[in-house]
Amino acid sequence: MQSKFIIFLFLMSFLFLPTANASKNISENSDNKKSFVGQYTSLSLKSATELALKNNLTTLLAKAKTEQAKGKVLQSVSYLLPHVLLNLQQSRVFKENLSAMGFPSWGTIGPYNSFDGRIQLVQQIFDLSAIERFRAEQVNSKIAQLDEELAAKQVRSAVSLAYLNALSAEADLKAAKADFDLAKQLLKLGRHQNAAGLATSIDVTRFETREAEEAARYLQAIMNLHKAYIELNRVIGLPLSTRLKLTDSMDLMLGHIFSVSEGIDFANRNRTEIKIASERIHHQELKVEEAKSERLPKVGFSGDYGLGGDSPNNSLRNVGEAGVLLNMPIFDSGLIKGEVQEAESNKRQSQLTYDDLTKQVQEDVRLAFQTLIVGIKQVKAAKKTLGLAKRELDMSKDLFSAGIGDNIQVIDAQTVLARARQEYVAMLFQYNTARVNLYSALGNVEAFRLVKKKGE
Repeated sequence: MQSKFIIFLFLMSFLFLPTANASKNISENSDNKKSFVGQYTSLSLKSATELALKNNLTTLLAKAKTEQAKGKVLQSVSYLLPHVLLNLQQSRVFKENLSAMGFPSWGTIGPYNSFDGRIQLVQQIFDLSAIERFRAEQVNSKIAQLDEELAAKQVRSAVSLAYLNALSAEADLKAAKADFDLAKQLLKLGRHQNAAGLATSIDVTRFETREAEEAARYLQAIMNLHKAYIELNRVIGLPLSTRLKLTDSMDLMLGHIFSVSEGIDFANRNRTEIKIASERIHHQELKVEEAKSERLPKVGFSGDYGLGGDSPNNSLRNVGEAGVLLNMPIFDSGLIKGEVQEAESNKRQSQLTYDDLTKQVQEDVRLAFQTLIVGIKQVKAAKKTLGLAKRELDMSKDLFSAGIGDNIQVIDAQTVLARARQEYVAMLFQYNTARVNLYSALGNVEAFRLVKKKGE
């Protein structure tokens, strides 16, 4: 029964784990940024990020909104540019009442034909509100571009966290397998000691119980890894059935750490959210000027020139007219005042949002720095604990092999070692997550890197 269970675990590992010949590797070329096609196994964080930026819905929608904003800029500037129109009209009048036109003694005329073909020019000469509207749309287009940049940063952050989650699942599976292999070795040792009369049946039963627990944890770790791969595939836009072989690791990357004040200054200059909030204030300022400019006169020009007659090829004469139009509001029942009041309120709201965001940036940077410093210490402590747990287990095994006492000390040491392995993986994951959060808080998540796995 025991051998069948081990064979089942072996088959399950082949079902869920990536194989060496599953597919061809993703080519990574940062110079020409080749597009990735097909099924892949080997995947670095950099390749995963490039794939996500091309395939993720967030970046695709942000890019579409940028194009939409550019279209609005073209619409607003079009109002300020000359419009040239071609008008052609051919009509048949059956009866025309001249009395209705101010000639009561002339009666009616008709039927007759009428043709008119003209080229018309329309040009706004002065409209300050339209100019401010155009400037506001230009700023709005810039905000859309910043939103696209922010979306790319958010995708980078999401990919980094998903990649780290998959690495954590891999490391957890490796630890679970080591614990399971250790449980099998200790069970074998317990049976050998029992056969030699140096251990009791209850010692063997304890080892069997421990092996069953580690087998269950190993199966759960396999499932967790399978789930992490699916989530990573979903984020980066690969088919969910793609089997992955991650080439980066979660090892410590100790380097220069800026001071908190330096980090805050850097974040205030580089956080895209700050730039967006600042541009929104500028946008609302222009909207206020647009609303106020509605009180000023608007001057436009309209002229046309062409041919008129009774048909396109008969009795044609040169015709045309030109005129200047001035439009200025005298009394609008508070319409312009209401628009100005609304625009100024929106401006105040944007300013309040900006002020609060600067405080949020400071909070993000301070918390991220503190979390990272603690994370480094936790990883070092967890690594030391893991080494001590291995040493404790070796000493307990030696005592049990010598026939001194039962296997309770060995089981306890085995439990401590398993917990130490899990804790070390968890601390590495938390440390790298803190790094992602710090880079995001600084507005520089694209600088986040991981160490290559040994042998990759």
